[in-house]
Amino acid sequence: MEITGTSHSYAERYFCPTCGSPVFARTGDEIEIHLGCLDTPNQLRPSYESWTVRRESWLPEFIGMKHYDWGRDATGRNEEEQL
Repeated sequence: MEITGTSHSYAERYFCPTCGSPVFARTGDEIEIHLGCLDTPNQLRPSYESWTVRRESWLPEFIGMKHYDWGRDATGRNEEEQL
């Protein structure tokens, strides 16, 4: 994956300088990639879901991945091993 061009940021969230769309965010040593910014579908597969305590009622649970009510804890970096 390659990110090209200049992005603007605010509070570790990065936006397209042309349209203002969110592109990615940084939290500690992780980068959250907004799926709508990917050009190639199915290029990445998430291994965990965070902030499930705030999941919209109409959004189904994603089966086969680790779930965190809030942010991901520091008990490991590979959710596939924890399932």
